[in-house]
Order: sequence, then C-alpha cells, then structure tokens
Amino acid sequence: MPNQITRFVTVPFCLPSIESLTMSPLTTNATFNSLALFQSGPHQLLPHGLTLRHVLQTTPGTHGVRLASQGRSGRAIEQHGYLIADDAEQIATQQTAIENLLDGQAYTLTDGMGRQWTNAIMLTFEAGEIRRVAMRVRMSYRIDYLQVNP
Repeated sequence: MPNQITRFVTVPFCLPSIESLTMSPLTTNATFNSLALFQSGPHQLLPHGLTLRHVLQTTPGTHGVRLASQGRSGRAIEQHGYLIADDAEQIATQQTAIENLLDGQAYTLTDGMGRQWTNAIMLTFEAGEIRRVAMRVRMSYRIDYLQVNP
C-alpha cells in the first residue's frame, strides 16, 4: 500500500463555561410559590454565586488590614424564557399572574430539575414584545430574583 495517505485532524477542545455548568437546562416546568406560571413555554434559570459583605479596616501605625465580615449577600437568580399562548389575551393573563407575585414576599423557586431556592423574592419582570409564531403568539421575558438568607 505505497499510495496510502494518512491524515491527522486537530479537533479543538473547549472547556464548558461556568454558566453552562450552573444554568439549568431549558425546561417548561419551573415553579414559583408552587405555581406553574411558566409552563406555557421554554425557560432557563441562571443562579449566581454568593458573596461575603465585608469592610476592610486599617489602623494607623500597624501593618496589614483587618477584614470585618458583615454577613453574606443574597444570591441573584435570572430567568429567561417565553410565554406561549393562542392569542394576546391569554399572554396578558399569564403576565398578570406572574406580576401578581411581585409583592416583596419570599417564596420557593424550583427549576425543571427539582433544585429549590428557598426565600426567593421576585424583583423584576421585564416583558418583551408579543409576536405571532405560526398559529400562536409568543412573548419573551426576563425575571430577576434575589434569594435572601441562602
């Protein structure tokens, strides 16, 4: 086999991003306060990490810095997705049900894999434009939560 050609192909290797490791997969069964408000369309939750609130203090005439802890901050959680319905009126009904939970109360947020974030407060609900998709209508949205006392 003197005419045989051997090829080597280099395939790039990429590590997954931290977002892809912590972000829940697209799902349609997340709940907030045990209510299935988001089941009409796909959505995704992105929980962020925790941080320590602190103050750095220096004392004149000494070396170094003293760190004074002021406790942990809350965990920010983002949710992106779509609400899907047969008409704009049904989208408005879904939107109203979600906005009714912008009440400052802490509830349990559960993603599609069953992970729970207790003491989550809905901070913002940003509705996108309503668009017709085939025979139905769709509205994108973004929700920001804050998990207090994680």
